[in-house]
Amino acid sequence: LFVVAGIFYTAGFSIEVGALLAGVTLSMSAYRFEISARLRSIRDFFIILFFVLLGLSTDFSYVVAVLPSALLLSALVLIGKPLIVMLVMGRLGYTRRTYFFTGISLAQVSEFSFILVALGVSAGTVPEELLTTVTLVGIITITLSTYLMHYGTQLFRALERVAGIFERRDVARETEEQRHEPRFLLFGHNRIGYALVEYLHKARAPFMVIDYDPAVVERLETQNVPVRYGDASDAELLHSLPWQKIECILSTIPTEEVSMLIIQAGRRYRRHARVFVTSHDIDEALRLYRAGASFVIMPHFLGGNFLADALAHIKRETRYVERMRRQALAELRARKALGQSHPHDTT
Repeated sequence: LFVVAGIFYTAGFSIEVGALLAGVTLSMSAYRFEISARLRSIRDFFIILFFVLLGLSTDFSYVVAVLPSALLLSALVLIGKPLIVMLVMGRLGYTRRTYFFTGISLAQVSEFSFILVALGVSAGTVPEELLTTVTLVGIITITLSTYLMHYGTQLFRALERVAGIFERRDVARETEEQRHEPRFLLFGHNRIGYALVEYLHKARAPFMVIDYDPAVVERLETQNVPVRYGDASDAELLHSLPWQKIECILSTIPTEEVSMLIIQAGRRYRRHARVFVTSHDIDEALRLYRAGASFVIMPHFLGGNFLADALAHIKRETRYVERMRRQALAELRARKALGQSHPHDTT
């Protein structure tokens, strides 16, 4: 961001425009959630400074005079802007649910309008009362649009038929899987997670993978697997996940602190979801159970249980070992091609 802003400044452009371009570029990155979480405190600090400076530069003696204009413009933004967004998105083939929530999320004026008007006032090309008008519109629309988004689901249920007038008749309907948020969250794709993704694909269960390895994220994106880059120990990342329909949380990360955070997040955001975490230590596993884990995966012990199960199958089916061997070879070759390896644990 600073490099791009510096290049723009050197070329004779505004620093702000360079920073804006860099920010827009980063917002399209697979790592945008991690970036946003890490910079949240800085972002909030500068947002406070921005609005303080805006308030200091506004002459509120014009409030009574511009109030009717501000209310009219606020109504236009709160009602007219979402309708325009819904109309355009409907013509482009989006479904009513998609364009309705997009429309209400845009029912406010942007902070860039404040910047543009403030620049106009400082240059003497825009009357000062216009800045007061825009500030009032911003206060009204930002406040009310917050409630629109908070109660968006209830509003959509009440206005679904009305919102449907913008939907094209030939638009392809979303499947049930597309309509609903993921039902499974998987933290960590390597080793254990690889087999879980294969199972969820076969079961046609909507899921999302969260992984901290950029190479894994890039590979899963090329395979059209729903994935988000992020660190499971980041509370902001956990808060931003789509918890609405989650039924099961699966973590293959064998770190107690991370497992505890995932268990706490599950209890906070989706109380009835089952939480499966991973551990290599008995005392640690017992603590995770006490914290609320539904089941603690202990790979070494599960390996022994699997072998005992296999021995029972051998008695009933003579070719079971050959079939199990073929499956194991195919899986090992696939994992080797992906660069996976088995941990060397001597304890």
